[in-house]
Amino acid sequence: MNARILLIAAAMLAMCLGHPVASRAQSYPDKPITIVVPFAPGASDTAARIIAEKLSQSLGQRVLVDNRPGASGAIGTEFVKRAAPDGYTLLFGTASQMSINPHMKKLNYDPRADFTNVALLGVAPYVLAINSSIPAKTWQELVAYQKARPEPLKMGNAGVGSLSDIAAILFGQRTGVKVLSVPYKGTHPAAIAIESGEAPAMVATYVTFPGGIQSGKIRVLAVAAEKRLGNVPEIPTFAEAGLPNMEIAQWWGIYGPKGIPAPIVKKLNEAINQVLRTDDVRKRFDDIGVIPMTGSPEDHSAYLLKEFKRWEEIIRSTGAKAE
Repeated sequence: MNARILLIAAAMLAMCLGHPVASRAQSYPDKPITIVVPFAPGASDTAARIIAEKLSQSLGQRVLVDNRPGASGAIGTEFVKRAAPDGYTLLFGTASQMSINPHMKKLNYDPRADFTNVALLGVAPYVLAINSSIPAKTWQELVAYQKARPEPLKMGNAGVGSLSDIAAILFGQRTGVKVLSVPYKGTHPAAIAIESGEAPAMVATYVTFPGGIQSGKIRVLAVAAEKRLGNVPEIPTFAEAGLPNMEIAQWWGIYGPKGIPAPIVKKLNEAINQVLRTDDVRKRFDDIGVIPMTGSPEDHSAYLLKEFKRWEEIIRSTGAKAE
């Protein structure tokens, strides 16, 4: 009898302990949610605000975007790591701080162990862009043009150790052209340098160069992805143009602090996937050269691990280093 009473008591205790979690999940969200973007306004910020706007409508609560730039994304990322695991503070994670920076510098976070993977958002393939004063219409013509000149090809980047810096080094290695990767204080200053001809080439997301492309000051030669971009279908991929293994992209996902209850993660994941499937968001993503990605939290975890290992190999082969 005593054993039976103990079993019943244990079961009742378990139900009581589990009730607050279930209750929180049912009422979630009952206050505003904040998505921390660990960078200054730019491509990541644009995508985050598109998602936040639609997610606010879907969840019935305000979803705010909080830019916390600094240390190549580490400041904002560490802020979210320390936040309460209640689903109200989320991280807009990118390839840079989640799969590249850990191989470049010592960090106070582990992207694989310190966060809850909530949802994939999208992938923004990089493109090869040049100042239109260079008489090249393909990457082969750019290489031929540059090899006939004594000086290296100056390629702008968003900072030493940034994805655009690694992309520039990789382009030089894969094509045999001498490249000087020139760092700037962010993507926007680097894009201005391409427009002015100061550093006349760059590999970065398409959304980096909208003004320069529209004005005709910048020409895009190739897309660093498996498929062409929907907004510029006339531009071939590197592989189509004869240069395989040049797939470079900035990808995005939503993360939370480690330990967010599974029911809340599920609710967020389903809401984000629903937003990504809407025609409006798909159109707005397409306009900025982003391919939406949907999937479960487990899909997100698998994608992060694959990218983590892939960039570890690329960084080792290029010898890229951070500041």
